[in-house]
Amino acid sequence: MPNIKVTIFQKNINLPISKEQRSKLISQNSDFLILPRFFPFFDGWSSQQETKEKKFLDSILEISEYYKGVVIGGSIFRKEGKNYIESYPIVKDINLIDYYNLHSGDSLGNIKILSSNSEPIFTLNGVRFAILPAKDFQNTKLLNQIKEEKIELVFNPDFVNVSPQESQTYTQELTTYSNLAKEYQLQILRACGIGNFGEFVLSGRSFYATTSGIRWKVAPTENQLEIIKTINITLKEGI
Repeated sequence: MPNIKVTIFQKNINLPISKEQRSKLISQNSDFLILPRFFPFFDGWSSQQETKEKKFLDSILEISEYYKGVVIGGSIFRKEGKNYIESYPIVKDINLIDYYNLHSGDSLGNIKILSSNSEPIFTLNGVRFAILPAKDFQNTKLLNQIKEEKIELVFNPDFVNVSPQESQTYTQELTTYSNLAKEYQLQILRACGIGNFGEFVLSGRSFYATTSGIRWKVAPTENQLEIIKTINITLKEGI
């Protein structure tokens, strides 16, 4: 049974990684680092957002200059026609290994995100894993595919909008993900961003869910803090 270490980074999407955070990431000596949805988002949205694709990707590639595991996320926008797809880079050793494209269409204010297709399952560092960001965790087809292929490790880069209209409280979310982990035999690692995405104020609700329940979570009093947490995980199988 392989043992791995995964670092969850609850990060302010509007701020670069500080010198102190960089040192802490190096010291974790983990196999995977998961960044939240929308990181990096340093200078706001523009009508030419696709021109920032290289800049944002370079910011993530820069992390792999000093962090030697696999970097999952955050997310960047790429133009297709008049709309965008949202892509989650997978990076290692200053190389872009692949993208996971968000399957679920979304609408963020005036931003229209197209539904897209990409393979959700990857193999790196001798481990098979899946990426299911945001609403893709509500996609039964993807969940069934992951279950059929006996994928246990799932990364969930996400964000939560602080709003009176939010559909679930934190307690309800924890119950939902705990039930999904049990039903599909998963270990789910979720990294949430904090800060602002346009009009949205983000809340950090990062956690680690397993078939036996929530093993670690950010406390409600920590939902506006930047947090680096490394989880030791035992997997049933490797590749």
